[in-house]
Amino acid sequence: ALEKIDTFGALRDLLGDRLTLKPNDGWTVLLRGSDLGLTLLWHFKDKEKLTGFATVLAPFDGDRSGIPASEMQEKKVGIVGLGSLGSKIAVSLARSGVKRFVLVDGDILHTGNLERHDGDWRDVGRHKADLTAHKLRLIRKDVEIDIRKSAIGAQVSSQEAANVTQALASCDLIIDATANPDVFNYLAGLSLRSNCSLVWGAVYAGGLGGEMARARVNKDPSPYDIRTVMNQFYATSDESPPISTGRGYDGSVGEAGPMQATDADVSVFAAHISAFILDALSDIEPSVYEAQAYLVGLKRGWLFDGPFDARPLIVDAPVRAHSSAGANAAVEADFIKSLFPGANDETADTETDN
Repeated sequence: ALEKIDTFGALRDLLGDRLTLKPNDGWTVLLRGSDLGLTLLWHFKDKEKLTGFATVLAPFDGDRSGIPASEMQEKKVGIVGLGSLGSKIAVSLARSGVKRFVLVDGDILHTGNLERHDGDWRDVGRHKADLTAHKLRLIRKDVEIDIRKSAIGAQVSSQEAANVTQALASCDLIIDATANPDVFNYLAGLSLRSNCSLVWGAVYAGGLGGEMARARVNKDPSPYDIRTVMNQFYATSDESPPISTGRGYDGSVGEAGPMQATDADVSVFAAHISAFILDALSDIEPSVYEAQAYLVGLKRGWLFDGPFDARPLIVDAPVRAHSSAGANAAVEADFIKSLFPGANDETADTETDN
């Protein structure tokens, strides 16, 4: 058996005169066994011992996701925020067939992030955009990634800000995984101006559950209308909702601190929102999801009776359509207002996109 060939002498006994290699040369040889298996033998110079590697030929058993590969491969997805939630969403989408990504995050991975982030100790100190891109390349050899190591709203050059905007505007769908109201306002305006769908989500404090919503072109109301309905629901709740009051979920440098939730809490919600995104990308009618927004409970608390308690929010507002030049101007004005503190925030009602 080939697995017993572990020295140069044993290989010479097997091949006899057919072996023209010498023991003082460094070389590799690939042998095929009677079972059609392959064994790679690696010989280091002046060493009698051979290093062997068995090769397993994995059968191709077709697609396992049930999603047509051609549909996903042509879609381009932008993910803003590659913390615990965003990193898991990116990996899930890549495993489901998405191969074109724009990754936007200006933060690096700290040791404290390892409790929930999809990175590990090998990634500590690396930019989250870089390490997420590396993971996607390990999943799909044909993945195409545009990496932008910049935070939305950060003090960067006008050219860099324009480059990030242009990259996201080229996407079919943008995902906001930052739990940051300023970033939401920016991406909502961008999605309207560039005619691309927007999906956003956040995990509730304490891992109680999370919120997720989407605004698809020609199918759903504008993201501002959907966000307004969500905020109105929160405002009428008998108890204060367990939503973030900070500017990000992972607690970046300079923030008061990260919110508490286990990796299991974030992973479960990341799976929910990933399925939500895939449904939007598939563009199949009727959609699996009847509502534009969902509040998903992972345990008992607030308005949730227990795990798997989902509350749909259906938004009764005009469906967003492809923006015309006039509509673009109006949206641009709204976006400029959002850049000034107090002019517009996530809790304020915003005019409907007509």
